[in-house]
Amino acid sequence: MDNTFATSYLCRSIEHGADIVVHSETKFIGRHGTSIGGTLILVRGQEVINRLQLFPHLANVRDAKSLVNHPASTTHQQLDEERQRSAGVIPDMVRLSIGSETAEVLLWDLDQALRAS
Repeated sequence: MDNTFATSYLCRSIEHGADIVVHSETKFIGRHGTSIGGTLILVRGQEVINRLQLFPHLANVRDAKSLVNHPASTTHQQLDEERQRSAGVIPDMVRLSIGSETAEVLLWDLDQALRAS
């Protein structure tokens, strides 16, 4: 489900049965067009992470290389599930931070991980 215009705040597509949701966060979070951002919410999050070959599983930010993490078990692990959900973190959500690698290799890695999980 493409959730570009409704934003992740107004429409919680996973709660409506979507398996994968793409959010454009450029204007919603940045409030202007000077940055590029987005989120991809994947079901079976930990399984997808385990099948990625090129994305290191790290909670770093501001790195030149692409990273993947599972917020429910890393950055938000101190919260119970109810508080995680109120913060917008669902149990199977995967966070991707895109670095300087080519889009082609990153898309290949995501595609093979999603197909295998």
